Amino acid sequence: MSDAPAHHVFCLCAPSGEKEAKKAVLPEVLCVLQVCLEGKLTEQTVKHELSRGRRSAGDLIPWVISQEFAQEDFPSLSGARIVRIATHPDYQGKGYGLLALKLLQDFYEGKFYLNDDPSTVNMDPVVYNDEEMVVDDAMEEKLESQASLPALFPPLNKIKPDILDYMGVSYGLSEELLRFWKKAQFKPVHLSYVPNQLTGEHSCIMLKQLTGKTTSSNWLSSFVTDFCWKTIETILWLNRLEAGLALSLVSNESNPGEYQELSKLEILKHLDEESLLNLKEYCSTSGYGFPVKGNVSVLSKFYFTHRLRDVNLSKNEEMFLMSYGILRKSFEAVAHDFGMPLDTVKSEFMTGFKKIASCVVQICGDLVT
Repeated sequence: MSDAPAHHVFCLCAPSGEKEAKKAVLPEVLCVLQVCLEGKLTEQTVKHELSRGRRSAGDLIPWVISQEFAQEDFPSLSGARIVRIATHPDYQGKGYGLLALKLLQDFYEGKFYLNDDPSTVNMDPVVYNDEEMVVDDAMEEKLESQASLPALFPPLNKIKPDILDYMGVSYGLSEELLRFWKKAQFKPVHLSYVPNQLTGEHSCIMLKQLTGKTTSSNWLSSFVTDFCWKTIETILWLNRLEAGLALSLVSNESNPGEYQELSKLEILKHLDEESLLNLKEYCSTSGYGFPVKGNVSVLSKFYFTHRLRDVNLSKNEEMFLMSYGILRKSFEAVAHDFGMPLDTVKSEFMTGFKKIASCVVQICGDLVT
């Protein structure tokens, strides 16, 4: 930490009573966050490094995102990458981690800082003169109170923050960690295709846009839409990804209506006139039979990239659509995975798929005659 001035540690502490305050006792630490400030890279630096096919040390998220989405302006944004978060063993599972993240967000959005407070603490590291601290004889050294040293735990309203554009995190993907970060309203934007050789986990980057300097544009939603499409297209390469984890990765429970709605032009890029007529007949005829598998794959991608606003599927319908339409498992394998009767799996899948097909046919309107 001494050699990394961009790293900061934040502690969520238990409230201290009057006795503890008088005795100057350190409060009990409930949760600790290690944060690394990233970004603020110049356009010239980004172009120079990317043209040489490499990236400088540090600034993990800016470099990865700029390469993933070909966005040379993203590294100019200011962000904080959460390196570690640790909660006291006695208080785990009680929401202190989420509370610490929310308070950290409020801090970097400037909600704690008091502009008229004369006792503001600077976040820049304190530098001491080594020559003044050298003692010739340690036996003759006199230990005195260092009144000039900064407080160990200054409150957030005493610290002037950097107003940031986003907070981010990079971690090895697992269902438990994904659930935690999504509960904190972080959104996935990158997933490595090659798993870590030691842990076997795929590296996942998630971001949360703050009300910083770029509030005029909601740039994160376009990243998430692009990420969902890429993940759906390449999900078969990720052998360790089960249907439940894959569904959680591309689902968007917090803001289901924030993405751009599917247009007729986009539908026609993926479905020809014959396919659309097939879908219309499937929706209007009760005994039509089973839908064409190619149509199932295309419509599944439309649904899981959040382009169909008025379609609401049950959890089972989503799971079966993911398993059959995206992961391309047989219905027998899906029934075995979920321990359900084969007829029930097929019936619920057909119900969910008909909702999606009806929406697509309705968007196309007079194109389907």
